[in-house]
Amino acid sequence: MNRGGSRGTVTFSFPSRFFPAVGLGTFFVTIISCILLNRYYNHDIGGIYWPYLSDTGKLPPESALFGFGLTLTSVWIATIVTLNFGRVKREIEINGSLAEGLNKSGDPSSAGWKGWKRNQVSLILGLAATPFLGLLAVFDTARSPELHLAFVLGFFPLMVAYTFVNTSVYKILLEHKRRRDRIQTPSFKTLRSSVRAKILCCNALLFFVILYLPIGMYLVTDWYNYANDIYVHTFRAINQHLSVFCLVFYFGSFWYDFGTLRMTVLQTEDVKDD
Repeated sequence: MNRGGSRGTVTFSFPSRFFPAVGLGTFFVTIISCILLNRYYNHDIGGIYWPYLSDTGKLPPESALFGFGLTLTSVWIATIVTLNFGRVKREIEINGSLAEGLNKSGDPSSAGWKGWKRNQVSLILGLAATPFLGLLAVFDTARSPELHLAFVLGFFPLMVAYTFVNTSVYKILLEHKRRRDRIQTPSFKTLRSSVRAKILCCNALLFFVILYLPIGMYLVTDWYNYANDIYVHTFRAINQHLSVFCLVFYFGSFWYDFGTLRMTVLQTEDVKDD
């Protein structure tokens, strides 16, 4: 009789890099499939020269794929945000403590733990943004344009905030690693490249989102009817595409950040003592 032990143990383990790869793959497959279906059925794309992404998936059957694919993508993004939080937390505990000579008390207010609270804010912003992606996909521009716009206004500003806060945390990690490693190790160079890429992406994202939302929305006479402002709506759509690609590259950078990390799921059945 097995006392105090476990049985029926099942373990799943796979690289953490799986999530950025599958998340981006899901996004690209969704968008490309919607565009192909839209063109195959010759559906309306708003009458502008360069369509908004949402207008390529506003009518059946592509609308079903658009809603499902982006909802699934939002789940992958939430997972990436959570995994990144755990990874950064671990790095702050290790690299920060060694770099600053922190004692073993683990006081989060100590200088060696700089970035601890900011990492938590980053997690909150990332998780708050992700549901809006699925919602803006489900509430499409054909049947509920007002709700769609509301969810767009929820998603992009929160994502901009997330990228800036998360990038600032990575700058702290880089400073910790610079103090720890007196020579430029491969891991230091990888982190430095990642930080540079994130800085470029988040600044470009802010620029394009400003052109897409506040400035673009101010310039058009009607947010939902494109006929009177074809050129301005085309301008907004182009900046929407550029904003999305900035997010794609930003989340793609986590492929390098996660490195050799693995996610392990362990299922066990506890055995009660008789």
